Amino acid sequence: MGIGEKIRDLRIEKRMSQKELAEKMGLAVATISSYEVNNSQPNIEKLIHLSKLLDVSIDEIVGNSGYPTNHINSNDSTRIKTMLYYDLDASAGNTSMFETWMQSECKEISVPGFGDCDFALNVWGDSMFPSLQNGSIAICKEWKQSFIEYRHIYLIITCENHRMIKYIMPGSSDETVTCESENKFYPPFEIRRDEILKLYIVKGSIERSSI
Repeated sequence: MGIGEKIRDLRIEKRMSQKELAEKMGLAVATISSYEVNNSQPNIEKLIHLSKLLDVSIDEIVGNSGYPTNHINSNDSTRIKTMLYYDLDASAGNTSMFETWMQSECKEISVPGFGDCDFALNVWGDSMFPSLQNGSIAICKEWKQSFIEYRHIYLIITCENHRMIKYIMPGSSDETVTCESENKFYPPFEIRRDEILKLYIVKGSIERSSI
C-alpha cells in the first residue's frame, strides 16, 4: 500500500472528508486528492501535520514506501536517488531557450520519496498557491505519453520559450488545452497543443531550506 492509499484509509477511519482534512492543513482539496492518488507526496512538514491530525505515527503513514523518516539515513545513496536542481524559476515569463536552461549551472540533490523524477526547479509567483508556494522547489518528471492526463499539475515549456506551472484541463477543441491556476485570481487561458514543446508532471515540492 502506498502513502496515498494509507492517507485515504486513515482519513476515512477518522470520518473526515477531503475538504475537512484540506481545511485543517491549510491546503487545497486538490492537493489532498493528489496525495491520495499518489500523484504527489507530502513533504516532511506536511507528514508531521498529517500524523497529528490523523493521530498516528509518521511510520504508520509511510509504511514500507521508502519515504524518509528519522530512521532513514538521508546519506544512504542506495536508497535515495539524486536528481539535478536548476536554480531557475518556473513562471509565465519569457525565458532563454529550453535547451539553454537545461544546460544551465545546476547541482545534484537528493530528494527522498521522488526517486523516479528527473529534476527540480524553483517556483515563482503565487498562481499555484497553496499547492505550490512561491520560493518552493517543484519536483518534475518528464511526461512521455502521447496523451495528456488532465487535472494534474504540469511544468509546460512552450515553443515561444515560456515555462509555466499550471493544471492542464480540456480545451474548447481537440487542438487546444486549458491552463488553470489554483489561485483563482488568475483566469484560465487556452493554448494550442502544437505550442507545447515539452511537458513535465509536477510530482510534488520541497522547501528550499531542505536542500
